[in-house]
Amino acid sequence: MDMFRRLWLLLATVVTLAIPIWAQSPSQSDDFKGKVVVAGSGVQVEKAIDVLVDTLEKGGVAYRVVSGDASRRAENEKLAANGAVSLLYVNSDIVPRQRPKLTVECYDPEGKMLWSEDTSLTFQKGATNDARRMAERISEKLAKSRIGGPGLPKK
Repeated sequence: MDMFRRLWLLLATVVTLAIPIWAQSPSQSDDFKGKVVVAGSGVQVEKAIDVLVDTLEKGGVAYRVVSGDASRRAENEKLAANGAVSLLYVNSDIVPRQRPKLTVECYDPEGKMLWSEDTSLTFQKGATNDARRMAERISEKLAKSRIGGPGLPKK
């Protein structure tokens, strides 16, 4: 009887530990499968990403935004495991008394840069406005020549 109790306890422990892992895995990888991962770093990068993903949505590109100040290399390393198509990495450089700049780079799952777009402004009007205006400029370029091409496939 004591052996039966030990086996039952062992089975219950294995099932208890396996269920959370089993329940998480499909939803996490399925959430990225076939999508463009959008991440970034810098001042007001969220504002710029909001403008850019609106353009991706209108252009029919499946995407998933990764929140927080993400490292490009760390996010790129996750692409293949998650089944994502590419990484769209946004870097905003908005520093007082310097010309604000926004760069958007697209990488494949192997880490190879597919293309890059950047823009800057002559005058600063405030970090939020600067990020939005620069993202709108790059969004126009994406809509005209990048969506449907390498790194930004349509659904």
